Amino acid sequence: MGVAPMDRFVAVPRVIPPASDAASKQGRVLGAAITLWETLRLALDSLRAHKLRSFLTLFGVIMAVTTLVVVMSAIAGLNLYVANRVANLGANVFIAPADYLRRLPALARHHANGQGRRRH
Repeated sequence: MGVAPMDRFVAVPRVIPPASDAASKQGRVLGAAITLWETLRLALDSLRAHKLRSFLTLFGVIMAVTTLVVVMSAIAGLNLYVANRVANLGANVFIAPADYLRRLPALARHHANGQGRRRH
C-alpha cells in the first residue's frame, strides 16, 4: 500500500454550468422551503396514521413536565418553610425531645426543684 502520486488525479468537469449568484441563492431558498414543507407534511401524515402512539407520547411528556414542576415547587416550599422555622428559633432556644428529662436524671431533679430556667 503506497501513496498515489498526485498527477493521476484529474478534476471532474461540471455538468451544470454555474448560474448567477442571485438565481442560485433563490433556487436554494426555494429548495429549502419545499424540503421543509415536505417534512412537515410527512410528519403530520405520520401523526394522523398513528393516533394512539402520538397521544401516549404527548401524554407522557405532559405528565413528566407536570411532575417535575410539582416536585420542584414542593421542594422550594419546604426549603422556605424550614429556613423560616430555623430563623425564628433565635440564639437562646434549645429544643429537646420529650423524653430528654427522663434520660438525664440530674437535670430532671434540677427541673423538679423549680430551679430550671423557663422561657416566656
